Amino acid sequence: MKKLLDLTMAAILLVSCSDDDSSSSVSAEKLIGKWYPTTTQIKGLKAEPYENDCATAKDYTEFKANGVGTDVYYDTDCDSNSDNITYTLTGKKITINFDEEFTLTGTIQ
Repeated sequence: MKKLLDLTMAAILLVSCSDDDSSSSVSAEKLIGKWYPTTTQIKGLKAEPYENDCATAKDYTEFKANGVGTDVYYDTDCDSNSDNITYTLTGKKITINFDEEFTLTGTIQ
């Protein structure tokens, strides 16, 4: 679960959907696609390089149309794991639900 949280926070914080930082909203169309984390930062803490336990595969979160997607991550044995997600986007706030197990809310910068 920690790995999933790290990946998701990285994806949320790294999304840059507009050249105009003063914009008060993010276009859902620009969010659609695969997002590969490069750093992890949780509010109030220093950004750290994102590390994957498997050197041969990259974790990612894929946002699809209609508020659905997939979170894919690899364990230390390089086995692929995935969770279905649903998401809502309101302005710059994104709320992601993971297989109905937990919800994560963040701000897209």
